[in-house]
Amino acid sequence: MKDELGRRDFLMAGAVFGGVVVVGGTAIGVAANNAGESDSTGALPQFKSAAVSTYQVPGDLRYSTEHEWVRVLASGNFQIGITDFAQSMLGDIVYVSLPAIGANISAGSSIGEIESVKTVSELYAPVSGLVVASNSTAIASPELLNSDPYGNGWLIEISPSDPAQFDRLLDSSSYRSMDII
Repeated sequence: MKDELGRRDFLMAGAVFGGVVVVGGTAIGVAANNAGESDSTGALPQFKSAAVSTYQVPGDLRYSTEHEWVRVLASGNFQIGITDFAQSMLGDIVYVSLPAIGANISAGSSIGEIESVKTVSELYAPVSGLVVASNSTAIASPELLNSDPYGNGWLIEISPSDPAQFDRLLDSSSYRSMDII
């Protein structure tokens, strides 16, 4: 994750942007006060726990530790999106940048960006393959990622280069048990 000014190194060390706590490049919690700044007494901000288990986690999907989900379609292709937890941590999503149809993507590589009113976050490929479709509706109406992250808010469809990568992702139980703080 990085903010809109590209201060990735600062975010890797730890920071609060728009109330989202970022450590090691990952949103890990939400500041208890709006800005995550010290109060009038100079006290450090208090943070609320960000437990993945409190968000929607459908059982038919697989998940990455970077909070993307993968669904196997009837065609054997994979559909990819961001989790309910991710959209909640990002806040109101206003822009999505996705790889072009025909692009080869590699698991773990950055494949786009999601911009919210709080920050800009990198989108990472949870699996490798060839991009065969992108959700033009979500590009035109990025708020779908907030309102329907597992349905109309899907991002891309790929033809997987290694279908076994799906089985190496987290199942819903494992993902749900990821307490971020």
